[in-house]
Amino acid sequence: DHTPLGACGYCAANGLGAIALSGDGEAIARQCIAIRVIDNLDVSGPEAALEQALSKVAQLHGEAGAILIDRNGRIAWSHNSPHFAVGLATDACPDGRVRLGKDEA
Repeated sequence: DHTPLGACGYCAANGLGAIALSGDGEAIARQCIAIRVIDNLDVSGPEAALEQALSKVAQLHGEAGAILIDRNGRIAWSHNSPHFAVGLATDACPDGRVRLGKDEA
């Protein structure tokens, strides 16, 4: 009984970027969070677009986390849950790093 809803929990748009979310699916879907972020990338930038969208999830008492990359290769991630595991590797950090929260150095 799991049906993916495009533009809610994941979205990729040519010339804009791509995002994937995890968390309370009902709150994420009701707010169409993924497309909100993609639509706001040019206006707000990656970090602000994520924060604005996650505040919508929190208004519904939901928890979520997301990771995205914009068309310029900027990577952003955020969460409103106690922990959200993220692993990423870049040219600057080819061995990668893994974090459970934004407060980890």
